[in-house]
Parts: sequence; structure tokens; C-alpha cells
Amino acid sequence: MVIQAEDMSKEPGARLSSTATVIVEVQDIQDQLPVFLNAPYRTLINENSPAGMSVYTVLVRDGDTGQPRRLRLDLVDDPLGYFRIGSFRMEDDGVATASVVTSDVAIDREADEILSRGGVYTFGLKATELVDGVPTDDFTIERVTVVVMDVNDQAPRFDQDTYVVGVPENLGASKKK
Repeated sequence: MVIQAEDMSKEPGARLSSTATVIVEVQDIQDQLPVFLNAPYRTLINENSPAGMSVYTVLVRDGDTGQPRRLRLDLVDDPLGYFRIGSFRMEDDGVATASVVTSDVAIDREADEILSRGGVYTFGLKATELVDGVPTDDFTIERVTVVVMDVNDQAPRFDQDTYVVGVPENLGASKKK
């Protein structure tokens, strides 16, 4: 930007002026939380899926684009431990790529946590900014929704060992029309 200063002389032609070039450099401050680039995360998965099966590829970056911080990705609110972070890679451009995979715990659609929600299981992905490798208070949590598909892995069961039913001897046969 060019700035011009001029004196207030009242004599015609005697006014003096000068110009200067001023450069204003705007510094990025760390005021933006991490952003999940390919959210929302929703998928279908069969119960009893093998351990290590890829469920999602997650893309996340620091919301500050000038000097993006490194990130850490964690799973939160996964009470049954069905999932884990597989691979994690931080690129020079500030974008982190991670995979979410099934853990060694077999996914069971009949688990109360899933059955009571109609086959839906949710957990969170937490992206945290790091300073010198130490987590900060700057984080974002993105919810993940997994619909667990039932497979025929449960044999039918009766609620009691013995059932007693009385049938009258003069019960007529039903006639279908």
C-alpha cells in the first residue's frame, strides 16, 4: 500500500509531500479447529466381520491453513471396542489420512448396545491439534454411524424347557377356502 503525506502550507506551490510504501503482513493465528474433509461417516457392516477390515478412510486437517498444526486421531465413545485406527499418515500440506478398521473384538448385532438401537452403533472420531507432539485443547469430534447387518449366527431358542398346551378333543378341522 502507498501512503502519501502532505504538509498544510498555505503558500501556493509550496506544499511539500512524500510517499512511502507500507507492507502489511497478516499472520495466521491458531483459531480454527480441525476439519473432517470427507464427513459424514455412515456405513453398513456385517456382524462378525474379520479383524482389520477397513471401514473408512478419514481425511482431516487443521482448520488453520497458514501454518497448520500436526494432528492426532483417536476413537472416542466406542464402548464395545469394535473399531480402531489402522494406518495414520500426516502429509506436508497439513492433511492427515487415516483408516478406521475393525478390531479383534467380534461385532455382535445381538449385543444390547446395538440391538436396543435397531442395529445402529455409533462412536466418535476425535482430531486433536498437536504442539511439539503434545495434544492441545483444540479438537473436533465427528460422529460415526454404523448399521450392523445381522447374519444368521444364532440358533433359535425357547424361553423355557417345557410347554404344556391343551387341545379340546372336539376341536373341528379348519377349512381353507
